Amino acid sequence: SSGINAEWPLRPGSNKAGTDCYTNYKKNSPIALTWGVFPGREIIQPTIADYKTFLIWKDEAFALWMEKWGKLYEGSGESKKVLEDIVDDLYLICLVDNDFVEGTGLWQFLDEVIKDLDNIGENAKENGS
Repeated sequence: SSGINAEWPLRPGSNKAGTDCYTNYKKNSPIALTWGVFPGREIIQPTIADYKTFLIWKDEAFALWMEKWGKLYEGSGESKKVLEDIVDDLYLICLVDNDFVEGTGLWQFLDEVIKDLDNIGENAKENGS
């Protein structure tokens, strides 16, 4: 399974409000995403991911979709509807796989999540939900 079962499944809607945040790492434990190693210098870690950073990224992303991209599409056309659906119905996610040797953890995780979602959909159909 996907490793985030404790709070699975995701609720309908999006995580725009920040009320839904699922993680498999400690919320106050930053993860280095990029770093630089240069001869004779300390390791430089300019980009990290952590809970607080994700919430900022999330707010920026949802704001950009509607406040910037949304202004390109006046009225209630199909393109504007796509953006509204993204903001209202989808979850913004941050996936980090630091296993450089194996290199397939991210894809295995996504396969497991898709399988979990398929199972949830099948169970809902069987139960008439």
